Amino acid sequence: MYLGLEGRWGEALGLAGLGTLLVRAVENFLYPILVRDRLKVPSVGIFISLLGGLLVFGWSGLVLGPVVLTTTAVLLELCPKRLAEPRPPVRNASARPLENQTARQQRFFSLFLRSEREIFRYVAALVPNVADAKDIVQQTAIALWGKFDAYDPAQPFTPWACRFALNEYDP
Repeated sequence: MYLGLEGRWGEALGLAGLGTLLVRAVENFLYPILVRDRLKVPSVGIFISLLGGLLVFGWSGLVLGPVVLTTTAVLLELCPKRLAEPRPPVRNASARPLENQTARQQRFFSLFLRSEREIFRYVAALVPNVADAKDIVQQTAIALWGKFDAYDPAQPFTPWACRFALNEYDP
């Protein structure tokens, strides 16, 4: 700044450029070397990320290269831990009734699974969108379960279920 006030603009800009380069060199080369133990990334990996970042992103790659490398390293470390966590089972529509269900639940489940395809065809004729038809079939199953005590086993299940599906359909 002093050189600029003295009117020596060339020297002032040269010194500012040199200072910028030195700060960038320290920031981009020494910092990763000093922090590599915490990052758990070898020096060669940091060097390659600097060069690769420079080639791919230009000058901003001096920062982006190590950032991409570090992000990738963290994700590769977290993924096996995350994938090893137990997840709740996903119930498939074609799954068999579970052993610990009550007789009422098993009866409903088996009746609904036998009729589900016909209920879907009935709803799909009403609704042009497949996703909406699936939603209506799901809402129908919930409504059927709520009124399952009123179902007369002497009557066929599918027409009774289709009436519920028609009630769930709201044009």
